[in-house]
Amino acid sequence: MAGNAAVTRVVEADRHSHSAGCLHHPGAGQVPVQRTGGDPDAITPAPAAEKKVDLNSFLGRDVPDYWKTLAWQQESEGVFASFLAQDHPVFRAIEEYARASQRLTPYTAPAGEKTRIGVITRELDDPAKVAALGPQGEAKLRRRKDEGKKNGPPPPQSREMQITAIKVVANPKLWEKYAAKRQMYRQSLSVKDGEGGFEGTGRDGSERVPWSIGQRPDLAGTAAVSMAPGPGPDHRPGPDALPPAGNVKAPASAGEAFFVHGTTPAAITGIQSGGFDLKYVSNRAKDGEPDNWGKLGKGVYMADSTSKAQTYTRCPDPQCTDFDCTDPNHPRKEMLMARGLLGQPNKARIYDKSKRADDENKLKAGRTSIYSPGLKNDPLAMGATGGNEFLFKDVSLLYPEIRIYYQT
Repeated sequence: MAGNAAVTRVVEADRHSHSAGCLHHPGAGQVPVQRTGGDPDAITPAPAAEKKVDLNSFLGRDVPDYWKTLAWQQESEGVFASFLAQDHPVFRAIEEYARASQRLTPYTAPAGEKTRIGVITRELDDPAKVAALGPQGEAKLRRRKDEGKKNGPPPPQSREMQITAIKVVANPKLWEKYAAKRQMYRQSLSVKDGEGGFEGTGRDGSERVPWSIGQRPDLAGTAAVSMAPGPGPDHRPGPDALPPAGNVKAPASAGEAFFVHGTTPAAITGIQSGGFDLKYVSNRAKDGEPDNWGKLGKGVYMADSTSKAQTYTRCPDPQCTDFDCTDPNHPRKEMLMARGLLGQPNKARIYDKSKRADDENKLKAGRTSIYSPGLKNDPLAMGATGGNEFLFKDVSLLYPEIRIYYQT
């Protein structure tokens, strides 16, 4: 990657003198933070800030077009947020994506799934977490361990989502990393010598994925990024300033799609602030034993349908935290939607049993990620999993852009 001329130019152009006008400077562009008291149901679309934060002047041209119309407020240091109106094109596109997911690929988790039961077991072994759950919450989680057994609860399943709010998060530090990789991948589709971080193939490998909803989940283009030619006011190189692109002109969205990730509200907050972090990936073996990660190895697992992600989303009520809570009196659930650069993925198949021991460094040369074409969606593909699964070993290939609040 160090030899990639495109990245070299981006890095050099980014070495500028800091001032109060750029968002690298401590305190730059700060505006009042909307306080909610930590109650997700108390969150409402934020009013327009007194001073609009002009993130585009800092990030340059290569940001999602719809970001330029939003009124941003600072949530924490280096993190800005804006709620979407319910009639916003991106809001409507996410609603349609959720409807299509449930209609085309409704999902029921395998009974006693190892990842879910492992999370529950660790929490029940932690006295502090058991105390926070209270007697009813503890009883609910202990019963969840018996799912699929006689008199046990059924495993979690997807349901129709009523999306009540959508928050977009702009994290300049994370976006810069993602945008650089995005630009590199686009260039790799034109450069044939393979020099740099991505092998130049001229073909977008993500086009071959049998997507769960029948098409690439790109939110119908409402969240597109326009790459303007030539250096902008921030003096960064545009696509025409990169090395010669040959005869292939790749679209700005090449290799990219939107993925969803089910986890806890606290984890979503941490991810949107600091990015995905592989040190939190579970299933590492005990000392002296081989690692046993998920079916695709160690990395960040994502889904291409909200249906599957729902079964990994826990109730935010501290006395519940169940994976299949349907209590209408409990707080809204939350789901993370990330922009992901799938790029040129490795394809995992059902007969390949060796990936569970693969850490983040094990990836075929010229590849950016791993995907398993689910048997339910594409039986002939002989995928390694029941439904589509996607694994990212390089966390900078994911940008945690959207937080979805919903009820079922």
